[in-house]
Amino acid sequence: MEANYLGNCACSHKSKRLPKGKYKYVYPYIMPDKSIFYQAYISRFKWSKLFTSEREAAIAVDTYLLNKGKDAVNILIKK
Repeated sequence: MEANYLGNCACSHKSKRLPKGKYKYVYPYIMPDKSIFYQAYISRFKWSKLFTSEREAAIAVDTYLLNKGKDAVNILIKK
């Protein structure tokens, strides 16, 4: 499992969503203790994972899309 992976769960009502980050399908949240985590979320697949790093979340999104036969949208794009 990834080192920065926090688990599968919906964001708590105690967390607050921050403005959109720089990657598609990656959403930053801040907890009451001021820690920040990133949710990789694709609504059409009802898939979600939490990470401590925005980059790790973006890679997870790309990997999931590639596994579903779709094109990557963030870091793993073919050049």
